[in-house]
Amino acid sequence: MLLISRREGESAQQLFDSLRMQIDPRLDNAQFGPKYKIGSTYAYRGQKFCKICTYAGSLVMGIMVDTRKSDFDRKVIYRLDLEVPFQLLIPGGKEREIDVIELIEAKDETDC
Repeated sequence: MLLISRREGESAQQLFDSLRMQIDPRLDNAQFGPKYKIGSTYAYRGQKFCKICTYAGSLVMGIMVDTRKSDFDRKVIYRLDLEVPFQLLIPGGKEREIDVIELIEAKDETDC
């Protein structure tokens, strides 16, 4: 599971457009390349996060690697396996475990 933080007032579509520009400009309606879409919205300590739904493992790793760079300015919450706890990645590479009870799924947002 991969969650990407949204900026204040940013819509899910605006987040999608930003990721498409930053991570891979080919991620559009073309018939080639990795595909992803924005899913449910979650809240963590007052910050909104959107779930990234993808079949492209390389895209997920690309986002996580970019988050560790100083030029990627979004927080990322991820869990690679159901057996491990969620991790919060803060821009610049700081990482810490978070408790699943702190993640609140919004019921009024699109699910994937």
